[in-house]
Amino acid sequence: MGLIICLGMISPVFAQPETPANFNEANTLIEEKLWDQAVIEWQKLLAKKPLNANYHYKLGMCLLETKDKKDALEHLETATGSGKFSKNYDPYDESEELAPIEALSYLAKAQHLNGKPDDAIESYELLKTKIKNPGHLLLQDMPRQLEQCEEAKLQMKSPKNHKINNVGTAINSEYKDFNGLSPKDLSILYFSSNRERADGSNAKLVDPETMEFEDDLYMSFRGASGKWGPAELLSINSDKGDRVTGITADGHTLFISKGPRDDAEFYMCKLIGERWTDPVPLGASVNSQFQEMDMAISPDGKTIYFTSNRPNGLGGFDIYRAKLEKNGEWGEAENLGELVNTKYSEVSPSIGGNGKILYFSSEGHNTMGGFDLFSSKIDAKGNIGNTVNVGYPLSTTDDDYYFQAVPISRKGFITSSKIGGSGLQDIYEVTLARDPNEAPVVLKGNLISLSKSIPTGLKLLAKAKDEDLKVEASVDAASGMYELKLPPCAEYKVQVMLEKIVLNEYQVEAVCDESVMTIEHETYVLPIVKRPPPPKVDLTAEKSKKEAKAEKKAEKEKEKTDKEKAKADELAAKEKEELANMKFGGKKAKPVKEKPAGETEKISPTKYYFTYGVFRVKLEDMGLFVEEVAVLIEKRGITEIDVYASSSKVPRSNKKSNDELSKQRADDAMIVIRKELQRMGYEEGVHYKFRKIDSGVNGKEYENDAKENKDVYERYQYVELSAEG
Repeated sequence: MGLIICLGMISPVFAQPETPANFNEANTLIEEKLWDQAVIEWQKLLAKKPLNANYHYKLGMCLLETKDKKDALEHLETATGSGKFSKNYDPYDESEELAPIEALSYLAKAQHLNGKPDDAIESYELLKTKIKNPGHLLLQDMPRQLEQCEEAKLQMKSPKNHKINNVGTAINSEYKDFNGLSPKDLSILYFSSNRERADGSNAKLVDPETMEFEDDLYMSFRGASGKWGPAELLSINSDKGDRVTGITADGHTLFISKGPRDDAEFYMCKLIGERWTDPVPLGASVNSQFQEMDMAISPDGKTIYFTSNRPNGLGGFDIYRAKLEKNGEWGEAENLGELVNTKYSEVSPSIGGNGKILYFSSEGHNTMGGFDLFSSKIDAKGNIGNTVNVGYPLSTTDDDYYFQAVPISRKGFITSSKIGGSGLQDIYEVTLARDPNEAPVVLKGNLISLSKSIPTGLKLLAKAKDEDLKVEASVDAASGMYELKLPPCAEYKVQVMLEKIVLNEYQVEAVCDESVMTIEHETYVLPIVKRPPPPKVDLTAEKSKKEAKAEKKAEKEKEKTDKEKAKADELAAKEKEELANMKFGGKKAKPVKEKPAGETEKISPTKYYFTYGVFRVKLEDMGLFVEEVAVLIEKRGITEIDVYASSSKVPRSNKKSNDELSKQRADDAMIVIRKELQRMGYEEGVHYKFRKIDSGVNGKEYENDAKENKDVYERYQYVELSAEG
């Protein structure tokens, strides 16, 4: 027993001897479609016989099934380069040194995948001359392959201006990372990966056929710099394989599939606070006894689109949709019909354009090869329009799928095995090219000035969020009217500007819905510009000078004014001087408006509520309050602001407590208000000050009932603002 233990302990220390190359084993790996292992075996065999065309053919064929398409082309070119082919090819004959005539078909495929459609056409034409049997299987597939080559030439000749960027190594690993999707605000990316878990807990959770780790659910937060943070494993993973499939626009409902890929079912879970509820399976109208693969949901959460190979379809996998009924169940599944589905497979549906565009991948239609990305418009009645290839380089000669659109934008994420990526499959962030013929959304505005008139020279500048796109228009000084034509499918920050000074700004969404082509907006323009800093003054010298002047004046008017009147005048002058030189927070104040007589004026306490999962304060949430503060400053002089932030008692999943959350909200609100008032030209301590900054945790004690009492808890997620001048 001691000897056995000793051997068990020392055996890992020594390198295991490399197994010798085995021709039969290499063929068996091809039959089992274990391509990566097969590549290793054929490389060993080729090292012994580097001139064996059959070995080059077998290795090239295996490499085509991996991401090494360029290496595959080199080996297949070598296999066919002599122009000689085996007449009686036996794939199991170890003495065979020539490749079969089928190698030309694999060569053409490799040329096509490497972006050489003209070379692929030549290889297909040569193959035609070599095959004598008109019923040969390779000839039956060739017309379709030649069509794809011609489509590839057409698409590559006129590429679209799609922007495609790898999301980075914080998300992409050496394994398969796929199906990235994000809610409307692009703050979080959910994705699937078959990587090894950081804690090694999936060491034994492998697919028995491929020996790869089972798929897991991950997420990543986008930082303030726009970069994605490290991938985090979701708590709702199981041991049977989990994949993200869809998410609602607000990010509060996540759809996943669980189980083996050929027998998976769809589940739904809700975000309560910062926790996901346990996944609940969808109904029988969606989850059938056949295979379902991918899913997407409309931005309003009322329609799901999914892929299935259930009977009575048009061929392969088809795309279906089901609508949410009044009882909360999904209705009968509807095949989208022949405008979308073909005799080939259609997969990976996704909904963009604010619910008005269906994206999907297809092996049919006018594909460049493999699966291409297509789009179809959805009208107000739900009818699907004609299908259009989104074009190169988003569609390529290889398989392109798992495109997930972000609802109200032209952004999305796609999965690809592009050369140069981090692993077997990588996730890429996409900004779709604009259609130059699309109708603009007209923003009609009306400026209302709080001064007597609107200044001349006012302009409006609209900047698209996450996009290098600007639209500018002048304002009619007489009427205050303006009009901007905004390209749709984008969020804009609109700034009212006088030269380089921003007088006001607001956010607006130019949606993709053709039924919403006009937006009207009314905004106030405060009569305030950035004031230059006051000159530094020697307060002692200034005071002495004024006192001397006052004394001299008092002497001259001694005959007209009695001593009590002179003293009163002097005290009044000093009081006025002290008011002009008040100090707040160590700063010398600018001249401020004297408070008019009478009672103070207040801005009543107003609450700005948060929904679960939203923790930061945005200016657009409090813009009206800031404008009211500015008006109060102009009317009443220095204004005092109170901030109170609240959090509910639903526990948080990260290290921060609810006390810290409410304090963070209060601090954020204070920072946003200070920044905006400073932009308007107001100085803290001179024109306004924060009188009270407070926070707390309030409401019902948590009883593990967040789902049932969500509305009750959300009442205590707010920032309350008030002011007095």
